[in-house]
Amino acid sequence: KQDTHPLEMVRSTQEKLKLVKPVLVDDAPCKENIMKGDDINVLKFPSPFIHGTDGGRYIGTWCIVVTKDKARGWTNWGVYRVMVQNERIVSMNFEMRAQQHGSQMFERHQEGKNEPYEVAIVIGADPISLLAATMSPPESISEVEVAGGLRGAPVNLVKCETVDLEVPASSEIVIEGTIGPEQMWEGPMGEFSGYTGGGQMLLPYVNVTCITHRNDPILTLANMGKPWDDCAVTYPVTYGSWIRKMLQEKGLPVKDVYVLRVYGLVVSVKGRGGAGVAHGIIKTLKESRARGYMQYAFIVGEDIDISSLEDVFWCLTTRLHPKYGIHVDARSGAIGSPLLPNLMPDERQNHYSHTAYFDCTWPSDWSEEYLQEHTQVVDFERAWPKDVQEKVLRRWKEYKLD
Repeated sequence: KQDTHPLEMVRSTQEKLKLVKPVLVDDAPCKENIMKGDDINVLKFPSPFIHGTDGGRYIGTWCIVVTKDKARGWTNWGVYRVMVQNERIVSMNFEMRAQQHGSQMFERHQEGKNEPYEVAIVIGADPISLLAATMSPPESISEVEVAGGLRGAPVNLVKCETVDLEVPASSEIVIEGTIGPEQMWEGPMGEFSGYTGGGQMLLPYVNVTCITHRNDPILTLANMGKPWDDCAVTYPVTYGSWIRKMLQEKGLPVKDVYVLRVYGLVVSVKGRGGAGVAHGIIKTLKESRARGYMQYAFIVGEDIDISSLEDVFWCLTTRLHPKYGIHVDARSGAIGSPLLPNLMPDERQNHYSHTAYFDCTWPSDWSEEYLQEHTQVVDFERAWPKDVQEKVLRRWKEYKLD
């Protein structure tokens, strides 16, 4: 429904996080046209310059990149930007040494091997499959099975023509190909951070081996930029639901989880919270390498509407102690994305980042009497008796305040 609260979307999505295996089919709309050999031409599709600052035309922004870890029997769906280089080559933003499952698979494949790595780029998949691809569930969980759970029915897959991968049968366009160790320049592109993420980077590229597509295919895309942009609608729900599930399954007193896009992750906790709870949340996030953690995490009380920037900022500036509540991880081992604009040059070069979490809960050793005296929230719902509230609302028109 249009008026559904964002946090209710996160909770209801979490309830649907069940794994349903896909079904392999022979006939598929994405096979209506098949381009191989000399017929391959990526330029056939009207890939746009999405921003005037972009370094090229991007055919893939709201797409699924399919990769497979054959040793583990794990297929990954990820959303990576894909830039057109020429008729037969596209470059893909695999953030090397980053916490992306697809690039981690590629790195493992390269160890001791001298053979190309197979990928399939799916453009115009069904909306639920695309949402599942943005979820970044824990390792060894295939997003195609997550999509089946969200849909309440298996996803129909079809085999690719030239690579050993399967793709959604209803896709609009599928670009098949292989990646080798060679690299070429990619970017810049206006990114989710609201900046030209990463500048120009030397990245692996895809040698296209086949393109299949529907008749009159629809080219889906995301217009990234200064928040709030396209993915600001999806990430709070997709990341938030998995992280909420993970933290609650660890027995932590978590009420809700919300991703404030570039700003970081906000977690509300039941009861008093305190340093022990906040530490447990951060420890779980780091161990799971949850992407929703980003650079910042904010731990707040259960009375805060964590989907509201105004509420979160109010909590941050009134409950966060500048000495005891701010915790910075200064170790250089934390993985950082080169797309973030605030990294120092050496951090960007070596793919690491500092991280911080903010414990905005009241200290657990404060007495109830102390809290009652100094921390009572003063607003309409909590600072007036119920009968006064009802009287004011009942006479609102009479006061001519409507």
